Amino acid sequence: MMSEVGHDLHTLFPGEASHLHALKVESGPFRGLAERHHLLSREIARMKAASMPGRTSGSKTSRSSASTCSIRSLP
Repeated sequence: MMSEVGHDLHTLFPGEASHLHALKVESGPFRGLAERHHLLSREIARMKAASMPGRTSGSKTSRSSASTCSIRSLP
């Protein structure tokens, strides 16, 4: 799998680790969105890796829950 460097919340918001942690602990909606962001970032990394030239035909990526869930609009 390709690295997710640059797409995790701590990389996108450097210096905000304590705020991110507090939000994840204190806010269920934020925690859910952060988890969704993480799963989608992983799925995108898998898709990019699968489309790279030189990939062997025998190595297939498994589908994560992110690829099988529906993307809903936020209220």
